[in-house]
Amino acid sequence: MHPRTMLMILFLTSIFSLLAQCTQPEIQLTETREGNNLTILAEIADPNELASATLYILEKKSGDVVWTEQRILQGSKASVSFRWPWRTWRISNGTHLIEPVLVVKTIGPSAEEAPYLVYSAPCLLNLSPGWPPIAVTAYFDEEGRFHSLRDLSGNEFYKSRELLRATSPETSYGRYVQDNISLSVGRSSLRFLLLNRDTGLNPFPALVLERSPIQHYTLTLEGRTASPGPYIVGIEASSAAGNKAAKFFELPL
Repeated sequence: MHPRTMLMILFLTSIFSLLAQCTQPEIQLTETREGNNLTILAEIADPNELASATLYILEKKSGDVVWTEQRILQGSKASVSFRWPWRTWRISNGTHLIEPVLVVKTIGPSAEEAPYLVYSAPCLLNLSPGWPPIAVTAYFDEEGRFHSLRDLSGNEFYKSRELLRATSPETSYGRYVQDNISLSVGRSSLRFLLLNRDTGLNPFPALVLERSPIQHYTLTLEGRTASPGPYIVGIEASSAAGNKAAKFFELPL
């Protein structure tokens, strides 16, 4: 089963038009904070089968989403705990940094791929300057190393040597790169995304892929401590019948 990251991102972009429109599902929130760790407990109920719950952390002044996370739900009632470690995401190509980048925890990778597809970042791929962009997802491991680049159909433009070894240990990486990788060092680029309360999804300036695939194109995902705030916390709940509701509150400084 392919990770459902891009489908989730399409789902995320509809959140900000829902705030005054939906009365179900019902959401009750409790928050606790210990140091830089914020825990949100959401009690969610709907007469229909629940489908998902999504956490959003927004910078109040800019409206930028600095953290988001989704849970898949079942049944008509659910108790869901989210944790924000007071961090934001940024991505570097070894020369330039962009932040806060839209990054989510990957849902549904296979057991063999899971250690290498921990985090997902939707982006636009330009194989060469002037070529039309392709909607893809970049995947990173727990340490922020870049391991895979896939489009919505599951076509893979890049796979790291470590990921190939885990999924096809008999395959030579040199031959795999020669026959399968279409990215060009110094020419191919990725435009990662910012999600904003008012303007929706916005692409960052392009990051050109540098070095070689065996060096992960020097692309890295980095977490850093978020600024003091203030921030807005939001939880959206969705049912299998398509009902949606959201609750937002401001975090005290």
